[in-house]
Formats: sequence, C-alpha cells, structure tokens
Amino acid sequence: MTIPKLSTKIGFLPYLANENPLSLFPRLEMRYLCEQFYLKTDIKKIEMKETGEKKKSTGTPIYVKYIGLSFQLFGVIGAGTWFGWWVQQKSEMKFPVWLLLFSFLSVGIAFYQLWMSMKQDNK
Repeated sequence: MTIPKLSTKIGFLPYLANENPLSLFPRLEMRYLCEQFYLKTDIKKIEMKETGEKKKSTGTPIYVKYIGLSFQLFGVIGAGTWFGWWVQQKSEMKFPVWLLLFSFLSVGIAFYQLWMSMKQDNK
C-alpha cells in the first residue's frame, strides 16, 4: 500500500510535496503502525490455529515460583542464624564469632540458591 504524496498545488505547504503525510500527524502515524502490528499478530494467530501449533505452557505461573523462593531464602538465612546462635551459646565466647560466621554463610548459601534458580529460568 503506497501513501499518496501531497501535491505542490497546496499554496501554503509547498515544501511538504515529498513528505509522508502521516509524519505530519504523529498520532495518526502511531495509530497506523499499531494497526499494522495488530494485523500481523492476528495473521500469526490464525496461522497457528490452522497449523495446530500451541503456545508452550509451563504449568504454574513464574511468580508462584518466586514467592516460594522468598520463603526458601528466609528459611535458609533463619536456620543458619539460629544454628550460629545455638553454637555461640554452647561455646560461651563473648565475641559472637559463630553467630556471624553462620549468618554470613547462610546468606551466601541463600544467594547461591537464588542465582542457580535464575540461571535455570534462563534456559
């Protein structure tokens, strides 16, 4: 489909003779582009129906996985911190070495689990 050019016969706009008329009206140009996009996507949907292709469904939505992952991170960090506190109480040291060690270790383990989960999602 070709867009007709503006004629130079328009006395007050002679410089627009070779311009795209839709570029004068950005909203019309955007509407035209959106219509073309939706037309192409509708054609793809019709082709998918005709050929019998279906979208890949993974089952549960991805946000459900990340909600569960947040509870998992909370549990790992909480368990590591509790274990560090428990060892600290048994050792009877004044400086909380074991509490700090197990707290930071559990945070590292939690972030490693998060990283592995994100890496698995990219596949």
